[in-house]
This record gives sequence, C-alpha cells and structure tokens, in this order.
Amino acid sequence: TLKQPEAIKEPIKTEPLPYLEEEVKFKDRDILLSGTLTRPKEDKKYPAVILLVGSGAHNRDEEIFGFKVFQKIADYLTRKGIAVLRFDKRGVGGSTGNTQQSTTEDFANDAISAVDFLKKLPNINEKKIGLLGHSEGGIEAPMAASISNDIAFIILMSGTGVNGGDVILEQQRMNLKIAGASESVIKENNALQEKVNDALKNDKDFESVSKDLTAFEEKDFWNLSPEIRASIQDKDAFIQSKVLAQMKIFNNPWFRYFIKYDPAPTLENVKVPVLMTFGELDLQVSVAQNKTIMEEALKRGGNKNYKSIVFPKANHLYQTAKTGSPGEYAELPKEFVPGFLETISSWILETTK
Repeated sequence: TLKQPEAIKEPIKTEPLPYLEEEVKFKDRDILLSGTLTRPKEDKKYPAVILLVGSGAHNRDEEIFGFKVFQKIADYLTRKGIAVLRFDKRGVGGSTGNTQQSTTEDFANDAISAVDFLKKLPNINEKKIGLLGHSEGGIEAPMAASISNDIAFIILMSGTGVNGGDVILEQQRMNLKIAGASESVIKENNALQEKVNDALKNDKDFESVSKDLTAFEEKDFWNLSPEIRASIQDKDAFIQSKVLAQMKIFNNPWFRYFIKYDPAPTLENVKVPVLMTFGELDLQVSVAQNKTIMEEALKRGGNKNYKSIVFPKANHLYQTAKTGSPGEYAELPKEFVPGFLETISSWILETTK
C-alpha cells in the first residue's frame, strides 16, 4: 500500500493588532496590580476606560468558560479610539493580595489607583478617564466615582441598587425557578439564606447557623438517588464536609461586606455621566430588582446625565441566551448580543467629545 502524504500544516495566521498593547503594573498601597493597556497608535491624547471585573477570582480578561468578556470589550473600544486598561483582580495572575480576604471597597480603591496610574501617561487625556464595571465591578465604579474627582464617567454592566443579601436571595430564587424547583423548595432555600444573611449583617457568631446548614444538608442527602447514597461510605462526614464548604463561602471578609453593603446611597453621590446596561434574561442581577432603584438613587442625588438600556435576550455575560441560566454560559457562542459593543463605544465617545 502506498503511504499517504502527511497533510502540510499551515501556521495559523493572526492579524497584527491595529493598536498598541503593553503589559503594565501599578500599586494600591502594598498591593501590586498587573494588567494590559491598549491604546491607538496615533501620538495624541485619548479618552480612557478602566475595566473592573465581577465577583470572584477573575483575570484581566474576565474569562468565563472560555468567553474573554473584557478582552473583547477592550479590543473593540481600542479600535474605536479609546485607550483601555484591564487588570487581574487581587490574588489572580500577576496581581498580589487575596480576593476573598478583600472587600468591594478595597477593589474600588484599586480602581482609583488605576486612574492615578493612567493620569501620568502621556497619551491619556487625564480629564476623560472613566470606569466600566461588570456585576460587582458595577458596585465598585460608583464607590470610586463618589470618592475621586478624576473619574469622568462610569458604565455599570449589570450593577446593583440593593444590598448584596437581597441580590443573593433574588438570584437564588430566579435560578431555582428556571431549573424547575417547586415553590416549597425555593422558600426553604431562601429561608436558609435569610438566616445566613442575618448572621452576617448583624455580626453574629456564624456557628449559630451551622445547625441550620447541617439540617439542610441532611435533608438534601436523602434527596439523592439510592445509588449515590450507597456510594457514600460515611454519611455524617459527607454532610459535615458540605457544611464546612458552605461556611467557608459565606464566612469571609468579602462576603460579609457584600451582604451588608447598600449601593443606593453611594449612587446618590455620583455626579458624573452614568450608562447602565442590563440583560433581559440575567439571572444573576435581576433587571426588575435593580434598574428602577438605581435610576431613582441617581435622580435623588440630582444627576440628570444617566441612561439605562435593557438588552433583549441577554444573560449576565451579555450573550444571546435561551433562559439566562449560568448553566448555558459555556455552550453559547462567545459573542455579545447585537448592538452591545456599539452602544458602549458610541456612548463613551459622545460623553467625552
């Protein structure tokens, strides 16, 4: 038999970037933050935006199931003439510190340090530096803008207007409902979460909820299939490991702060232009729970330069979704809903012209 010739592998050709990209580092007190700065090639001053990732240990691209949310935003905006800085969250990639041991307020201070860093660069218009925050980043941006006079605008992608405890309860309710859970199951879950929230908000000994968590996990164990239960050799140890995992999630500085913090009073103190975006099918930050409250807070504070947009069929990552469930994130195309990037870029250019 004749040996078949091997296929010639052509090198993958990548388009050279039409803009400049460089690795940068800056500090917030003793924390070193590492990121990527992209800017147009022309030697002049540009408006700039700093991207603030959501809750959890995210890298500078805010990569979620392979979808590089912030890399795509940075690429698009830079091609439109806007400089963009995105950076690794504390404890991720090239940044020092610890995500869970830091609070939303710490991350807001990191954002202000990023603004201070950009102000010193020759090709950045120091009067036109803004923040774009996604989810928790949408809480940090108003905090930073209410403290610093150097922030020219903010964009809140699925920001919140109520305290974190209420956000978690609504998030839990929506996701259980879309998964087909009964009203009784939803009520049980919410009741347990309310006990957790109460302990954290009132600085109670967190051990006070360990019995509730144990009882909940015990009931959950008996809802497992007989086959799975039979595979678990030590029921008590299994339940205790789940309780300890839950307590670790809840009982840390980040979660304690998040549960208590109410963003509305801070929004009242924001005087710069604000763009708020929401996903119609977002099951992590509810449009109905947050949009009106955020608008009313800005209005109470006398801010008349704000705009809110709800993107149809968009989930929390602004993908075109079926149900909005986080379980869909990985399987959906890694692209934004139509008009999302164009809306952000045109608003920044209009606001900074």
